Amino acid sequence: FRILIFLSFLFCSLHVFAQEEFESNLDKIDNLDFDEKKKMQIGAVYGTSSIPFATLKAICQDENYFLLDVNFYDNQKYLISDFLNGKNQLIFLPYKTALSIMEKFSSEILCGGITQKSNVYLISSDKNIKSFSDLLGKTVSVPKDDFLSKRLFEWFCEQYGIPLNQGFRGIVVNDLDESIEITRKLSVSSIQYGILKEPYASISVRKNRKNKVALDFQKEFDSVRGTFSFFPETVMLVNKKFSVQKEYKEFQDFLHLVFDYILLNPEKTAKWNKEYNLFASDYICNLSFFRLNFVFLNDFSIYDDLILSAQIIQQNSDFSKKLDESYFCLYK
Repeated sequence: FRILIFLSFLFCSLHVFAQEEFESNLDKIDNLDFDEKKKMQIGAVYGTSSIPFATLKAICQDENYFLLDVNFYDNQKYLISDFLNGKNQLIFLPYKTALSIMEKFSSEILCGGITQKSNVYLISSDKNIKSFSDLLGKTVSVPKDDFLSKRLFEWFCEQYGIPLNQGFRGIVVNDLDESIEITRKLSVSSIQYGILKEPYASISVRKNRKNKVALDFQKEFDSVRGTFSFFPETVMLVNKKFSVQKEYKEFQDFLHLVFDYILLNPEKTAKWNKEYNLFASDYICNLSFFRLNFVFLNDFSIYDDLILSAQIIQQNSDFSKKLDESYFCLYK
């Protein structure tokens, strides 16, 4: 009991310290040399990947910091168009989409880092599933509407030497049209194994208490790589000319603080996202919020992960093979 009291005290102390450090760093923002006439413009698409940027926008407005405008879009098409036309200096996109943009406009843009790592999971009511080999002979439902989840699942099977659709010698793949369909079937126990990303993974667990996260694809990526690695879900693209400006470096320092803040304050983050109509469901306030795997990584240590992930996503296309440092803006 005394240990529990001590741990509670320690956690509260760390929380208070982190909050004070964050507020102290916010005070330093006043001293940054931003030109009001050249306010930074960043863009993101409405949805779960936009959660950190709604928080960023709210902090800047609530604290009267007008360093930037965050522009939210209903779809990627308009976001990309405004970025290429120069309206936004920075945008945030799924890595699959970002690779396509990088290939077409490599002379104008760079990838500046990861803002969300993989949040794909195998959900199952089978308590015996501890590894991919435990799925031999099982039927796993995979969503057609989620290319990345499906591709990652296939890649892991390739790495572990597990054949697909060859009966009990491998894993049987049941292609379903939508993630929500898999979520529904898992919730009523009409299927036992399903691949889902957030928020669907947490919904399926909440709707049916027998369901658990059996396999975490981010952890599987670590296991295959044999090192602490990151498979990117969402990345930051930056205008190449802007990437060398002082404001860009200062923005990245500030963004690190924002990502630390949202992990310490999920309830307040949820409130801000509701204000921007980005994400109104209550489950953002519990464990599923942390399963979304927000992280801001912009140093060169992630370079190899970005290269390998590109080759996985594009299945070793000519472009993914020729990717090198010139396509990225990472700190060494």
